Amino acid sequence: IDKMDFSKQTDEKKAHYCKKYTIIGCFLLPFVWLTSLVIFTPFALRGEPSAHRTTVRRCLAASAVGVLLWTSLLVGWESAFQHYRSLHAVWTENWAFLLPVGKF
Repeated sequence: IDKMDFSKQTDEKKAHYCKKYTIIGCFLLPFVWLTSLVIFTPFALRGEPSAHRTTVRRCLAASAVGVLLWTSLLVGWESAFQHYRSLHAVWTENWAFLLPVGKF
């Protein structure tokens, strides 16, 4: 099995893949944005400035904003849900995933 090694790719290919990952993340896949940040940050921050690195930096900035937005939404939702669940709100019991004892 041949693994994809980004360090062996040209700068143009790296920018192309980073753009693709950013677009794919827009389809409600924030883990793709996080993966993009991990993979392409060393390339974007090291080396000589170029048009490709500028493109990668823009895509990484968009990915970082997306990850922060999704993280804040998820934490906010979970906090609100747990708060209302502790107040015994009926809708939280309907949305909770519970396995009745002896029924599984």
